[in-house]
Amino acid sequence: MRWVTRFLVVTALTLGLLAFSGVASATVTFTDNAQSEFKVDAEGNPVGDGDTLMSDAWRLFIGSTEGRRILRWAQQSDVVFTIDVLPEAQVGGGDAYGTAKITAREDGEPSEIRLRIRNENVISSSRVADTIWHEFRHGEFFVFGNNQSDHETLDGHTDWRNARLKADVARQIRARTPTTTTTVNKNPPTPHYDRIKKRTWQDDPLIHASIQIGHALADIRDSIRFNDATFTDDYIDLEFSATFKLSYTIEGVEAVYNESLLECGDRDDGLIVVCAEDGVLDMPPGEVLVGAMIMHAEIPLQGDVSLIYSLVVDSDRDPANDWVAIPPFDWDIFQKTDRWYQLIYDHFEDRWLLTVTQLNSDGSIPSAGVASSVRAVVVGDTVAFFVSMGEFPHALPGVRLTTFGHDGFFSESFRGVDLNQADPTITPAPVGAEVFPTADTSD
Repeated sequence: MRWVTRFLVVTALTLGLLAFSGVASATVTFTDNAQSEFKVDAEGNPVGDGDTLMSDAWRLFIGSTEGRRILRWAQQSDVVFTIDVLPEAQVGGGDAYGTAKITAREDGEPSEIRLRIRNENVISSSRVADTIWHEFRHGEFFVFGNNQSDHETLDGHTDWRNARLKADVARQIRARTPTTTTTVNKNPPTPHYDRIKKRTWQDDPLIHASIQIGHALADIRDSIRFNDATFTDDYIDLEFSATFKLSYTIEGVEAVYNESLLECGDRDDGLIVVCAEDGVLDMPPGEVLVGAMIMHAEIPLQGDVSLIYSLVVDSDRDPANDWVAIPPFDWDIFQKTDRWYQLIYDHFEDRWLLTVTQLNSDGSIPSAGVASSVRAVVVGDTVAFFVSMGEFPHALPGVRLTTFGHDGFFSESFRGVDLNQADPTITPAPVGAEVFPTADTSD
């Protein structure tokens, strides 16, 4: 329950982030050195341009969602944080790019924490931005109980919030690069999408058709149409999506799914594969439905928020057995579908699972899930589902991709949804008729 307690403390701060026009805090102060190096005033407000490595680093830090989150938390905590920027020899030397140290306590609890950031041999502004966050994060752990495993996770670079920060910093840097060609690719691939593609097919269907569709950002909604979303983190903000069909020979499905490149339960360098909770079926040869989503930020593989990424399908294109939204949830993202593939992260149990539900003929929810050939893959900012087309009565089923983040209780005070349609009351779009062959297919 430690994660839950921490989550409750920081949720209000996370959700209350505003455009960063100023820092204005009495509990996060900057020494003269820090002000000079970061080009900020005594409270951290940027002054002038970020035209030096250190000043650019501070702007990258506050330009990221996670940087703003942790800084706002520090500002509103009962601890005084002091930031100093010093030469290498005064920051521990060697491999230390920064340090965080408790400098005063009240009733045994930290009351003052000093962060030292190195300004020599620091390589890049993005590295310094990461160091600033890193030391604030140590401070956060000091305040929330100083559990040694938290520090070890952070220093081992496996803290999921750190991945989120790095992705935001990288995105800012990419946005600065001027376009050098007059042709703009509206459907950019990502390294994570490419990693999945290499495991599942070698031919590139993106060259055949514009099947990767851009989606509006910052449009996370609530399940009730006129409610504002109360959880809006970028890793549930759908940026691009794709639905299409691949074809495989028996050798192909054996190599990719059943033996396999996508092994159920696999965890490989940040990539995870999850299979059906109620029974795993072999992937048969023939057509495979692919549904892929690219988020606006890296997806945490563990953390203090529960997540649901779903492929929901109108499997027979017959509205008679589809799910009907129950008031007041008029923005129910599963309506007009009858078969659900839900990839779930349960943050209380700290585990990923995949449930498959086939609605009853009257559109009601059955008491048990069903076995399935589905494989769901998560890596970086990308989620992809692979399902045998044999699971759908219709050759061109309607497909919708959805995201959902919540507190574990689906509370109205902490939830948000996104989907690859402008409106979930619209019938899901049928998958395209074209089938893209994989390299192993023999025709």
